[in-house]
Amino acid sequence: GGRRGEGAMGEAERTRELQKAMSVEALPSLPGIKPRAPHHSAHHKAQRFTVHGDGRVEKDFPVVRASHAMPDDIVGHKEALLKQWQEIVETEKLKRFAEEQNAAADLVLRSMRLSASTPALRVPPSWLKHARDVLRFFMFFQEPVFESQTESFRVRKCVCYFYLEDGSIAITEPKECNSGLSQGSFLKRAVLAKPDGTPYVPEDFLPGSEV
Repeated sequence: GGRRGEGAMGEAERTRELQKAMSVEALPSLPGIKPRAPHHSAHHKAQRFTVHGDGRVEKDFPVVRASHAMPDDIVGHKEALLKQWQEIVETEKLKRFAEEQNAAADLVLRSMRLSASTPALRVPPSWLKHARDVLRFFMFFQEPVFESQTESFRVRKCVCYFYLEDGSIAITEPKECNSGLSQGSFLKRAVLAKPDGTPYVPEDFLPGSEV
């Protein structure tokens, strides 16, 4: 029995030696040979990224969380910029106001110089005093008729316009339907002179006068 026990122990020890010789640690490190470790249960590649917010970041990368509060130096810089902008706006306003005042002063000075160099007009000229003033007179004239046996003359009615601004005269004849006469503008606006050479005046067109 003792010999059998010693033989079994020797057999078990030889088995352990053989398993140790055939283990992964005993294999040589040759190129292209990468033995697997028997204690590894998962052989996939580890994931180093994770989702944070709207993007992906590495797990080892420090995550900086956004803060709604601005740093004191940024707030102070913003206030300084706003103050500088307000000063620029105020300076531009003052500059524009000064330019407007200078322009108004120049206009007043120019008008004063013009009034000093221009003599005062006590009586304004007629073209300024009677601008757009027009006198209207109703008149007629007799036109001889030679080709008719029923009439020897024809009475034609006209309207005379006397413009007071320059003393010009215009005469028109109202149009009548089926009259057979060329009516409308009888005399275009112009300054007319009497037989003695003097221009016509409104007193020459009084009722009952013959021109």
